[in-house]
Amino acid sequence: MTGVTYSWVVVSGICTPSTATTEDFTTTIQSEGTVTVALAITKDGTVCEKVLTITAVRPEVTELSWKNDHALLAGSIGSTPIADPVWVKPLGSGVTKNDPGAYSMNGSATAELKITGAQALTHATSVQVKGDGNTENFFAAGAIFRSWTWSAGELQLSSSTLHSSVNFYDTLNVTWYYRVAKSGGGYGSWVEMNQSQHLLYTTLGIPTSPEASPHVDILDWACHWSANQASADAVCSAMLSSGFAAHYTWGADCHRLSSDFLRLVGSLGVSGSQHNWSSRGYLDSGSVGWMCWQRTKAFTPVGNAYGVVEWRWHQWAEASGSQRDPSAATSLSGTWGGYEDNLFTHYYRCTSSSPFAATWTANQAGQSAGCEVYPTNCSYQAGPQYSWRGPDR
Repeated sequence: MTGVTYSWVVVSGICTPSTATTEDFTTTIQSEGTVTVALAITKDGTVCEKVLTITAVRPEVTELSWKNDHALLAGSIGSTPIADPVWVKPLGSGVTKNDPGAYSMNGSATAELKITGAQALTHATSVQVKGDGNTENFFAAGAIFRSWTWSAGELQLSSSTLHSSVNFYDTLNVTWYYRVAKSGGGYGSWVEMNQSQHLLYTTLGIPTSPEASPHVDILDWACHWSANQASADAVCSAMLSSGFAAHYTWGADCHRLSSDFLRLVGSLGVSGSQHNWSSRGYLDSGSVGWMCWQRTKAFTPVGNAYGVVEWRWHQWAEASGSQRDPSAATSLSGTWGGYEDNLFTHYYRCTSSSPFAATWTANQAGQSAGCEVYPTNCSYQAGPQYSWRGPDR
């Protein structure tokens, strides 16, 4: 319309820009609550004025769920699952829930969001949402803002690539933003909503038995003790040196330590087994020829200084092609029989059952002689799984 001038002025609230002289006024509201805009139209010396009142709603991310992640259990024992949403912050309140998540290394995290505003919008508004993190970002995804009701899978954002090794994010801070689609194409400026903080773990692969659904406490120890390792062998070696050598004390409970080892590496996706190997006889009983006791070479169990140890049975683990003995924090490539040859120097061989008599005999190498002759001298089984023992120092 010719001969007409327009004057837009933001009277209250914060907008950028805050003035305009065009027929249409496009601005970005940057304050929450009531925004007042005065419009003056002048034609042929006549001025018409109108005041517009707008309620500005600043939405916030109020719930976050990790999707396509590893299922986790709370604590170190029990079967209570970590359930979605893992992060909850009611509008205008503090965080009321914040549970961790876990993904395999070199993958990406998927955050499903619920966003809430103080009241519904007048019109459905097309937006994009993104998250900028202190270590990882979440890429922009489209959404519609209006009633703040969300269906499953409606708003999911993928992250940048996670750690390339076993590791953890402690803490992953994410600032969430949205921007509004313009009627003529493109988007306005990014507007900050709020922040969320998360504990996120990266594993070597899909967790496996006996921690196919890892307990969070066990996974936390595993990720700290094997941080920056990117192969099964490296994970197992780090678990022994940084975990068992530093934080466990052997107390004739090799069965519990080997069980813990399998739980720890299993939570990271490394499969393994246990070897339970024992004398067929006892210290003061047995048939002629039976092994009744064994004597180790000089070694140092974790947390102790024993030197030579004499015992009737021993249990250790096997993982990634090597024998793993958490009781001594050592690894040896090869079979369980080879580890037995390496560990035991003598065995107590029964020479008379009544009255009982036995003599210490030097262990012979190989699978057909010495301590490991099965079933004449020893009893062998894969080894039962035990409940979590945990570190003691």
